[in-house]
Parts: sequence; C-alpha cells; structure tokens
Amino acid sequence: MSALDALTWVVAAVLLAAGVSKLLAPEPAARAIRALVPSSAVGPGAARALGGVEAVVGLAVLVIGGRAAAVALAAAYLGVTVTSVAAVRRGLPSCGCFGERSARPTWLHVAVNVMSLAIAVAGVAQPPLGVGDGLRGGSAIGAFTTCALVAAAAVGVVALETTWSGTD
Repeated sequence: MSALDALTWVVAAVLLAAGVSKLLAPEPAARAIRALVPSSAVGPGAARALGGVEAVVGLAVLVIGGRAAAVALAAAYLGVTVTSVAAVRRGLPSCGCFGERSARPTWLHVAVNVMSLAIAVAGVAQPPLGVGDGLRGGSAIGAFTTCALVAAAAVGVVALETTWSGTD
C-alpha cells in the first residue's frame, strides 16, 4: 500500500459520504442544481440518482480499486470541483453535497475539491488498491492504524465541508 492509496481511499470515502447524503436527503442537491442550471427541472429523483452514482464510485474505489475506479473517481471530482466553483461564484447558500448539513460553499471548499481531484487524477496514473488488497500482508496494528487514519481524515473533510461557511 502506498501513501497515494491511502489518500485515494480518503477522497473515495468522502465521495461515498456525499453520495449517501444525497440518497437520504436529495432535495438540497436538487435545489442547488436548479439554481446553477435555471432551465433544468431537476427533482429529488435525479439528485438521488447522482448520489447513487457517487456512492457506487466511492465503494468501487474502496472495495475493488484499479484504473477504472480511479478514472470514475477523477471524473466525479472534476464534476464536484466545477460545481463548487459555480456555487461559490453564484453565492449559493448550499451546494447540497451533504444533504441538509451542507455549508455555504466557499473558496476553501473549492481548494479541498481541487486537492481531491489532484489525488484522484494521480490515482489514474498509479491505480489504487482496494482496501482489502492494500492492507494484506501487513500487521494487524498497521492495518487498524491505516483504517483509523483514513476514516479520521475523511470525517475531517466532511466536517469541514458541512460546517465551514466563514468569510473567504
């Protein structure tokens, strides 16, 4: 397992959390999409479908790994990054990424998404291992520590994305 594998797992876990959030509470994402694309008639069903795709991509990276999952992760983060820039420029009160808990998007959110995109793109060049393969062959303490650090980092990113709405 490489450091890039662990970082890729973090951004995959964050995408998985965003996807599950949209599955459980799709209306905030639907509102944000309608605000960004006024001619659209996006409803909760489309936002829920988007969340389903995000969840599947996040799970694929974590469980299977490989180049195809890395490409899907990079494509997802390209969309997230473009959307977050548009949401900040339009002054949206929420991007809906994490359901009702989504904070007002800021340039800090954009920076986090750009870093996540860079990690995902690096994963295309060096495809990530799935968590099971990545942790195989190491000690149980090492595997536990890696999982704990990945989980803590993902929770930290989600916390930032759902609470930070301070002045840019």
